[in-house]
Amino acid sequence: MTRKDYCLLAAAIAGAASATMPGPSLPAHADPARKLHRAIAFTLANALACDNSRFDRQRFLTACGVAT
Repeated sequence: MTRKDYCLLAAAIAGAASATMPGPSLPAHADPARKLHRAIAFTLANALACDNSRFDRQRFLTACGVAT
């Protein structure tokens, strides 16, 4: 995969999260949609890191809207 592909995936994850998550009605740790968003981003980041040793996991997670 290329950087362009990683950017596309991160943008899709971030976009889906912003489209499905309501406002700040629940704390982030208690909101199921936010938990799912984080789980998807972290799972995909782990898989991509295994596939490419030069993959920047932190940069990807930030682009997904899941800064650690």
